[in-house]
Amino acid sequence: METDGKDGTHAAPALDPTLATAIRAAIEESTWPVPPVSDEPCIRLRDWFIVRRPDTGALHLAGRNISEGEGRMSSAITGFDPESRRAVTASGRVYVLVGPPGRDADGVWVADMWLRRRGLGGLKMEYVLTAAETATFVAGARE
Repeated sequence: METDGKDGTHAAPALDPTLATAIRAAIEESTWPVPPVSDEPCIRLRDWFIVRRPDTGALHLAGRNISEGEGRMSSAITGFDPESRRAVTASGRVYVLVGPPGRDADGVWVADMWLRRRGLGGLKMEYVLTAAETATFVAGARE
């Protein structure tokens, strides 16, 4: 291993361009398109959280799709019923919030990839609604 010549620490070896391309492809293939709303009109979401899109301010749900056991990110929330805890999104899909908010690892991964694919740099904590903001949203008060 080579040192950087200054303090004797080891420099990381350069990543082979072929390997770098393979890694990028594997990451891209780790998410897939969701079924159309007609095939999957309602999703039950647990360990969910709310993401505010940094460029538009639109709110999106992310978390674990209970029936499929996968991370999910919604289109923009267009309506919410606090009594039934059902959100309707721009796609027309309904998301039922199950249990308290959380941070499902697959949901975080999908939200991060969703934002990256839109050129928004990935998921940052400032994009996730705080506990107080989430409680206000769930209670039905809109901003």
